[in-house]
Amino acid sequence: MKIVIIEDEPLMALDLVTDIAALRPEWLVLKTLGSVKQATEWLRNHGGMDLIFSDIQLGDGTCFDVFSQVRPAAPVIFCTAYDQYAIQAFQANGIGYLLKPFGRESLLAAIEKYELLRPTAPSLHELMSLMQPKAEVVPPPSRILVHHKDKIIPVPLADVALFYLHHENTMLLRFDGQRFPLQQALGDIELMAGPDFYRASRQHLVQRSAIQEATQYFARKLLLKLKIAFEEEVTISKEKASSFLEWLA
Repeated sequence: MKIVIIEDEPLMALDLVTDIAALRPEWLVLKTLGSVKQATEWLRNHGGMDLIFSDIQLGDGTCFDVFSQVRPAAPVIFCTAYDQYAIQAFQANGIGYLLKPFGRESLLAAIEKYELLRPTAPSLHELMSLMQPKAEVVPPPSRILVHHKDKIIPVPLADVALFYLHHENTMLLRFDGQRFPLQQALGDIELMAGPDFYRASRQHLVQRSAIQEATQYFARKLLLKLKIAFEEEVTISKEKASSFLEWLA
């Protein structure tokens, strides 16, 4: 059995390697990959793995950015701190969904499920049929609450052009130019904002309808021109350009 691990936290990756070795000593970990870029390049040029363990949130994107470019050649057990990606996971060859922090018992249950399914060689459609009834689809909220002086104001997400970081503080920018500070981290907002928003970079989460055009930029990046006045450049890295254009379309 040959295993590949996609995990950007070295200690978490080491713990997973240790636990797999304890539970299945005969299994071989071929490679541990720590980023979208590294995983995409390695999986594009290598094969022969039987199973993939993958975190979802990586430092330069998500594992779905990888799998949109390189179809996983093996079933995937997802290991993540977030439960919002279940449906997406099953559409990417997912056969297990472990919520961090998880123990060896949960890991063993996922491994045994893989071993149970493997001899019958189920199709992806069959795996999805088996797993999807357990996944509850939660629609994203339609508005976000902002605190302004002594008021709490509900702002419809449709009115939000951009969420961004300013001196490590999360800010909201409306289409009408109004700005509000937020208490939530940008990563938490990304999880709740829904598919109309894209994490362009660590600093910027932009709504699709706020984008006027994307142009080629140096180092094979994309530079976004927004329909609103915004003093910072919003760029897309070359590694995320393909998934961004797919989302924009």
